[in-house]
Amino acid sequence: MFNHPSYLQEFRNLVLSLGNISTALEVGAYSGELMDVLKDIGIKVSGISLKTTRSDVVIGDFLKQTYTGKFDLVYSSGVLEHYEIEDIRRFIRKMKSLSNYWVLNIVPNSRCNSYMQAKRNTNQEWGNEKDFTVDELLKLHLEFGEGEFIAGEIGYGWAKIFNPTEDVPYLVYTAIHYLNDNHSPIDPGRKICYDKITNLKGGDVYGI
Repeated sequence: MFNHPSYLQEFRNLVLSLGNISTALEVGAYSGELMDVLKDIGIKVSGISLKTTRSDVVIGDFLKQTYTGKFDLVYSSGVLEHYEIEDIRRFIRKMKSLSNYWVLNIVPNSRCNSYMQAKRNTNQEWGNEKDFTVDELLKLHLEFGEGEFIAGEIGYGWAKIFNPTEDVPYLVYTAIHYLNDNHSPIDPGRKICYDKITNLKGGDVYGI
């Protein structure tokens, strides 16, 4: 298993909190474990990755791939940190163009001290990956328009792989529903929010 088991549950709860999602596209699907989580809750999900062992994931470059339709949710986990900022912007822009409702990206957390220390000490390729605060990731997404969003930290159990006493999650996320380009609000009465709670239950939203 590539993803930590507790993270799979957190991811499930996060997607459920976004409301009714029928279709999804995972960018950088690789192991496909997050796709399986969504399939288990009734979402029709597709995936694309530069490499994979799964037959249900398209092997290809997302930035060069063409699609004829859109998806309710377009998401990535552990992908954007491997690219330069301008390419990250290209990812977000294309994800937005393919989304009916939500864009979700999950990346390493600058506040997770044990992860940051492990990254400094490793000589493996992942030592060069980028890390973000909640605010930094959110601001990148808001460059492409206003939206209804939740943002926060996720991956408590995964952080403990680096240090069993670590109490700051390994990852941060932004989920945004852009309100321009003819996208209408999912719930006009729901305020833009900033979520500081990781273990979300379906529909729970925590405001500033």
